[in-house]
Amino acid sequence: MNSAAISGFGRRKRPTSIVGLRLGAGRLEAAHLVRANGSLRIVASVTVPLASAVPSTPPEALGTEIRTHLEAAGIRERHCVVAVPPRWILTGRTEIPELPAADAESLLQLEAERCFSTDTSALRQGSSRCALPRGSHHVTLFGVADSPLSGLEAGLTKAGLRLEGLPLGTPALVRPRDFQEGLLLVSLEDEQVILLVVAGGGVAAHRTLEGDPAEDGTRLAPRPEIVAREIRITLGQLPDALRQQVVGARITGPSAPSQALADALAERLRQSGLATEVAPNFPDGEPGPGIASGTPASIAVAIAARFLVGIPSPCDLLPTRPTLVGRLVARYSAGRLKTAGAVAAGVFALLAALVLYQQVQLFLLGRRWSAMSSKVAELDSMQQRIRQYRPWFDDSFPNLAVLRQLSAAFPQDGSVTATSIEIREGSNVTCAGTARDTAAFLQMLETLNAAPGVTQLHRDQIRGTSPIQFTFGFQWNPGATP
Repeated sequence: MNSAAISGFGRRKRPTSIVGLRLGAGRLEAAHLVRANGSLRIVASVTVPLASAVPSTPPEALGTEIRTHLEAAGIRERHCVVAVPPRWILTGRTEIPELPAADAESLLQLEAERCFSTDTSALRQGSSRCALPRGSHHVTLFGVADSPLSGLEAGLTKAGLRLEGLPLGTPALVRPRDFQEGLLLVSLEDEQVILLVVAGGGVAAHRTLEGDPAEDGTRLAPRPEIVAREIRITLGQLPDALRQQVVGARITGPSAPSQALADALAERLRQSGLATEVAPNFPDGEPGPGIASGTPASIAVAIAARFLVGIPSPCDLLPTRPTLVGRLVARYSAGRLKTAGAVAAGVFALLAALVLYQQVQLFLLGRRWSAMSSKVAELDSMQQRIRQYRPWFDDSFPNLAVLRQLSAAFPQDGSVTATSIEIREGSNVTCAGTARDTAAFLQMLETLNAAPGVTQLHRDQIRGTSPIQFTFGFQWNPGATP
């Protein structure tokens, strides 16, 4: 048997039939797609209320309800892909230079620990890179707590489904060429708005905007002025090279609400240089060949179609499964002496190759360090002088006064932490961070609201469950009293 045959034997065959699932806001959206003769066909689709709350419902009850709804819709397919609920997603961003793959992954892991103020070992992590000039990359980091994902996977197993992917849902609504050309997507999903910016070949920003709670306990959709402000903030946080690529905005979702939002945002988006279009339906040929023009834009349909045509998601949180060959070797190698010897020899050769690779990398890094060590020493000396004389430059410390008031409001036990603080024009303060739970966050806001100098305190957004991500702002007026 030649090497090509061995490679083909070890690779799992991609299914030609798949069910796309989206769970959120008490609803289940499912779409069964089949690929045949290079074309896709929607066999069945359904959107039904979901009584089981993910992830608090036991897997057995969740699986039973999902299977009941699928069977009622005539869907018998077992392979599925499931969109990660946006409320579960934590995001961060960073920029990395051109590095070898191993070094880049190590750097991204360090950046994830900085961006996510929680134990990263309890998160499933992913990232999407956007190319910048001179070989560097703008990277969007994604993290989802492993506990709800494991509960969801267990529920799908109880439903008799085989999970093939856990992609982000909203990026599947974007055409592949838009990742290179640049696009702002505003997606209306249940009672929330997802802001997605793609440029430079990847996801440049991914944000979830929650509406205010209603009297009956549900949430209202975010107001257009809130959406417009968050769009401006999101675009303003991008590197200039990526921001210049984004010249169009697409609003998708149910026809009437998306048109109403487009009408409310049109003038603001035009002032930002964005041409706006409303796309409640898929265009012809999207998200795959054979999907009829005018089909309502659906995340369940989109993720299933992208899977069948082989377009990878910018971030898939499903762990890699071992191939058939790997499982067979692991099962039968222990009882066979010859195979054990071959495995030992292979391990030895692999270790030798790794040691050689390490020595080569150390040598190359040593040469690079020799070339830059003098500049690094000079920069260190300059930074020491800056730290030494900075306190004498300005005796008013206006920004430090804001930071001191913020630090006094945040609890000492670390239950609420800030990841970014932005001060504009000396008085407009925006703070983003994470909190252990909603009670800790609200207690911190109450303490801050009572502090002198803090006026017009407002919450912008709260995302996640435990931990949660938040954004709030206020006006700083040193002469004001609480």
